[in-house]
Amino acid sequence: MKDFLVPASRVIVELIKPAIIKRLTIEKRGQGSGKYYKPFLTVRDVPSKGRVHRRPALTHGRIVHLLSDLELAYSGPT
Repeated sequence: MKDFLVPASRVIVELIKPAIIKRLTIEKRGQGSGKYYKPFLTVRDVPSKGRVHRRPALTHGRIVHLLSDLELAYSGPT
């Protein structure tokens, strides 16, 4: 698989269709570091009726996409 999935979890690779992986690779998702990291999945990519949050990270200043209230609570104060 591509280097952004290394180490590749078989569960993730099996759930994502090859066409989607190809599109995300072309968009350079999951690549970069720190402030310039582009997340592999964003809150817009996941169909849900639940709550999502986008918060600036304290360490590197980029926007972090949180997919649940539990992730928000675990991430600490903003």
